[in-house]
Amino acid sequence: ADEDPPLLGTASMQNDGANTQDVMDEIAVKIQLLNREKKWVHAVFDQIKLYEGKMKNVIDHMKLLQGEVKQLLVRKKEMEKKVQQSNLNEKLEVAKSDLNKLDTALGSVHQKRESFEQTRDVVKQNIASLENEIMKLKGAEGT
Repeated sequence: ADEDPPLLGTASMQNDGANTQDVMDEIAVKIQLLNREKKWVHAVFDQIKLYEGKMKNVIDHMKLLQGEVKQLLVRKKEMEKKVQQSNLNEKLEVAKSDLNKLDTALGSVHQKRESFEQTRDVVKQNIASLENEIMKLKGAEGT
């Protein structure tokens, strides 16, 4: 009976050794899982940093494009103003030409009016002269 207890103790130690090995194996598995998860997190973090950098570049490019669009809109507006000015200048030249023609025609009308007035005065004088002669003849008939 004295020998039995050490045998039980040895089996118990072997059991404890087996349990310890199981725990060690489980720890190793968990550490591997942790390491894989850690690598995955780092890979995701690197991807996020990469996309953040790309996103910043895209945003910067968008700002650049917005500035370029504003400049193009200003240039377009300037071009439209130049076209409008050109059209207005053409219309102004036509209007000036029309005014010159009207002034010339009006001058001609004034000259014709003066000529007509002179002719009218001559005709009036002729009428008065003819009426005088008719009166003289009538007066000569009555005598």
